[in-house]
Formats: sequence, structure tokens, C-alpha cells
Amino acid sequence: MSFIDYDLMSKTTDIRIVKTRRIIHSAVIELLKIKHLSDISITELCQTAMINRKTFYMHYKSVEDAFSDIETLTINAYIARLVSAGILSSKDFKPAEFILATNAMVNENIDKFNTVYPYFKDGGFMRKFGAAIGTLAKKFAANRPLEADPEAYAFSFIFTSTGLLTSYFDWIDFGKQITIEHQSQMAANALSVPLCSVLSSK
Repeated sequence: MSFIDYDLMSKTTDIRIVKTRRIIHSAVIELLKIKHLSDISITELCQTAMINRKTFYMHYKSVEDAFSDIETLTINAYIARLVSAGILSSKDFKPAEFILATNAMVNENIDKFNTVYPYFKDGGFMRKFGAAIGTLAKKFAANRPLEADPEAYAFSFIFTSTGLLTSYFDWIDFGKQITIEHQSQMAANALSVPLCSVLSSK
């Protein structure tokens, strides 16, 4: 998928490295359309990417390693976009906008997303996302000098972000039975109103 911001990568990484990795990433995704990740060989990946094995091994140890990089770079670009839009910040957290922005990014890359989504649903992607969000939360907490409990703040930030992304994935898996606008409003309500009061009767 390319939520990956290769232009941003080029600002900190040699453009030749970025170009080669982009070619490898594209080849991985193309092959995933016809076979499982574990069935892709380095030989056929190199043939698809039109590179030699030596070039591949200069960047990755295995096909799984290349896919892991796709996950990491996707997460980095995804979070950067949420931060840039002001959806995640040290002063605010916008759950409805989180859902809508996620859906917009998916729709912009729907073909690639559909290819990699079965792998994104597993624990590896969510663990990486949680870790990246944790790093961001610690950075935000440091910018909140009046925060009484920075650890609780960071945990809440991680819990909420991973929960919202999980709810979005569930929305897809359950057949999108409600509109994305309804889904986003539910996310906002779940955070603005104690969830137990939504689920419990008085």
C-alpha cells in the first residue's frame, strides 16, 4: 500500500536507497495479489522488481523483512498525517476525525490496501502501531508540564489510538453496516461519554 511517504523518506535517506526500496515494496505488493507472503521467494521478488539478489540483500534479509518495512513506513506516514492534520497533538485528540482521516487514506490507496489488509489485521501491525503511538505519546506528555500523571496520559493515548484503529478494522470486517460518518460519531461519543454509561441501563 502506499500510505508511505517516499518524498519524506528522501529528505533523510539517500534517494537511491529510497528508489530501490520503493521498487521492492511495489514488487512485494504485486506478488501478494497472487500468493501468500510466505510463498513468495526472493528469486521471484527480484525478477518482479527487476533487481539482482545482491541488491535485494543490501536492503533486506528476507521477503518478510521487506514486508515488515512496508508496515513500519506505512505506520510512520499514517501517524505523521494524523499529527499534521491536528488530529493527534499534545493539546487535543479528535476521535471522529481520526476515523474519517483513516478512511480517506484507505480510499486513496484502496487497491493496495485490499492486498495488504489481511496481513495488517494480525498482531504484528497493531503491535508496531501501538509502539509508534507510545513514542508519540511520550513526546506529547513531555510538552504537557502540568500533566499530573504522564504515564497515565501516555497509556490513555495508546489505548485510545489502537482502539480506534481496531474499531475501524472491525467496521471493515463486519461489512461496513453503518456509514463511516456514523462510525466516526460513535468514536467521538465513546470518548466524550463514559463507555459504561452507553452500555449500561439505569
